[in-house]
Amino acid sequence: MERLRDTSVYEDELASSLRNLADAKLPIELAGEFCEETTSLRRVLAICRLLREADVDGFHHELLRSALSRRYYLTRCQRESYADYFTVASRTEPFFDALAAGSLALARELARLAVPGPREGEEYPEDYHYANLLNRYLLLDGQDKTGELERLLITLEAHQSGARVDLCQSLLAHDGRAFEAAFQALLEERANEVARWEARVMDTASAITNAYVFIEGLAWMRLAEHTRSPLLSLEECRFCPALARMPMERPFPDDGYPRG
Repeated sequence: MERLRDTSVYEDELASSLRNLADAKLPIELAGEFCEETTSLRRVLAICRLLREADVDGFHHELLRSALSRRYYLTRCQRESYADYFTVASRTEPFFDALAAGSLALARELARLAVPGPREGEEYPEDYHYANLLNRYLLLDGQDKTGELERLLITLEAHQSGARVDLCQSLLAHDGRAFEAAFQALLEERANEVARWEARVMDTASAITNAYVFIEGLAWMRLAEHTRSPLLSLEECRFCPALARMPMERPFPDDGYPRG
């Protein structure tokens, strides 16, 4: 963790991106890049606050601000009937931020704003179908009365395999044993990914912080908690520290974020 920099460095970078994102005069064609920068830096700050300061509230607040930044951007895009590479549904990081912070309500808002796809040439179909299944799962509150989720799962299975597909299968089947095995496989995939980053000496703020805390994994743990009976019994695991799953004590400030 000695590679984590002082948060003031990231806060200075964030201030510029946030001012641009919240500027109503900024052309919509440029807003996506600033949204991406803002959400990425919020995630970096969240992990730094958790690991450097053991600030659980700060961790959750930064993740929620990341998701709110994405909501702000997608709402503007919807209002202006605009879509591009930055609006694709498979850009799931802020969606997972909301889940990891325990806000299913905010994750559902992002799911409602998700752009239909996949957008050819701008996202991989397998990534879209993964995101779409999770979006619909939340919007339907896990209820598959019409078989929609099962159909989406079949489509996902036709495009990819691996731990994420296994997690989706076990989530819909409400199979705790299969879910835990799939989750462990997801952590193994993450460990291999981090090893590749380290071999390539990736030293961006995002790569460094995400090597310590796996937000998508935390999001899956939250999903497992909110089923009709918990699917996962793990208390502590690599990349998903128990500290990150402690509840907020200081409420998230209702300050109209984001704004310049």
